Amino acid sequence: MALFGDPGYIRGAVSRSDPAFTDFVIQSLLSSDQSPICKLSQATGVYNAELLPLLAHPGDFITLQYQENGYITLPQNTTQKTNSGQVYVYGTSCPIENDRLSTIHKVWDSQGTGGDRRGRLLGVWDFDDGQCYQINDGAISKERQAAFSKAAITINPSGADLWCQVDIRLPLDTGDRSPTVSANAFRNGPEKQSTLAW
Repeated sequence: MALFGDPGYIRGAVSRSDPAFTDFVIQSLLSSDQSPICKLSQATGVYNAELLPLLAHPGDFITLQYQENGYITLPQNTTQKTNSGQVYVYGTSCPIENDRLSTIHKVWDSQGTGGDRRGRLLGVWDFDDGQCYQINDGAISKERQAAFSKAAITINPSGADLWCQVDIRLPLDTGDRSPTVSANAFRNGPEKQSTLAW
């Protein structure tokens, strides 16, 4: 799939080309279902002025991309798992800083009637999109590198790895279902901000 338009980044994004970058800067391991769904550095309203949030409108198709981190190409590293799992994508125009995994995951539903009704499930996808890989010596990575070769991209943050992705359509009625929140501080216009969690 060809992607077009300006990319958008997660709250609290840190460039992989930043000398201070490590996985731990953005990684958030949830220790229980009571854990905050977002890391403190990714809390509501925390943006990097160089890595702007995505500008999209209700009904737009967007792509969410993520690294597979060996869960697909190095299955021997996680022998306790039978597969790489699934990606649940939730959306809201009313995020709160103390959102917890237990108040969103498998609570919000696709109709927007689950839990506190501030958001909804936008879809569920396999973590493995069938093409993505990080370059390593594993058999799956080598197979996919041959089948889905990709030139290294020097701009932030893609590199030579082929990132996993899910393609979703933003709900058409986002504006009707949620109160208006503060306008995006980094792009011009009165756009409403929505938050996606996956």
